[in-house]
Amino acid sequence: MRNKMYHFSYSSVFAKDINDYVELKQAMGLWFRTPAENLHRFDRLCVELNIQSSILTEKLISTWTAPRPGESDNTRAARITALKGFANFLNSKGAQIRWPHVQRRCSGPSQFVPYIFTADEIVRILQTADSQKIPAHGSQFHLIFPTVLRVLYGTGLRISEALRLKCEDVDLPHSLLSVWDSKFDNSRRLPISPSLRDELLRYESRLRRPVGSAYFFPNSKGLPYSQRTVYDKFRDILWQSGIPHGS
Repeated sequence: MRNKMYHFSYSSVFAKDINDYVELKQAMGLWFRTPAENLHRFDRLCVELNIQSSILTEKLISTWTAPRPGESDNTRAARITALKGFANFLNSKGAQIRWPHVQRRCSGPSQFVPYIFTADEIVRILQTADSQKIPAHGSQFHLIFPTVLRVLYGTGLRISEALRLKCEDVDLPHSLLSVWDSKFDNSRRLPISPSLRDELLRYESRLRRPVGSAYFFPNSKGLPYSQRTVYDKFRDILWQSGIPHGS
């Protein structure tokens, strides 16, 4: 079993406080990966919104806690809980934060409706992903993205699990993937099909791995790609494939 200390790089105006909060929770021996991941996403939101003041305002809280299309109640509740815990931490340091009323659950049944792609749509998605132009700035995302899609399709991994795969987790001679410390503290090994193994071997032979990178799908800095980067590209691929993107 791997070490359960998870470290994310924070860069917003809240970076130091978030880092201190996460380290405090981990020092208490708590399983804190999901809240840390959500706070990492909150940190990125603050960067995208160009937040300059380290004050957790009602407007910023409302922006973060607002329902998102296609999001399950449990996923949204986890986002809210993570930020509420961070707000309490700031309050303990003397901040005065007014937490707005947030309705965590939708009234009635969950609004989340999964979309099942047809076999034809899957073929179109993969063909479109394979036909992406090579980026002029030297990125290898045109190799990585189609392979990530095939791993998701062929194994049922969560996107976070696929992006966190390390080279040592991918045992191609034995056609096995190892997933460590996943949701609910689970670890498991997954067999992969001969066709997926061949795709991963082809990917490995073409990839120029950044020096020192331990990740199977590394960005230019040798770190995992963010889920947002993959999701945004996936939406673009759907549009190019003529597949409507609802929720």
